[in-house]
Amino acid sequence: MPELTKLSTKGQVVIPKDIRKQLDLSDGDWLGIAVIDDLLVMKKVDFDETSRISKRLKHAEIDKLFEMENMLYPGTEEK
Repeated sequence: MPELTKLSTKGQVVIPKDIRKQLDLSDGDWLGIAVIDDLLVMKKVDFDETSRISKRLKHAEIDKLFEMENMLYPGTEEK
């Protein structure tokens, strides 16, 4: 069931306790925030997961560079 919350003069919003509990939100957690059409959307940011994804992307880019090098200069495969 939707709940109501009020915007403070400082632009702060209180997330109701039931919702914080349901989403396992705690003091200091980071939330991503976006506007989609006329909806305000917030999502808990998991920096550990973000870091893992970033590392995978970096490794994928490095692998791609090695593949390109091997295509351009055959016989230079990694040993």
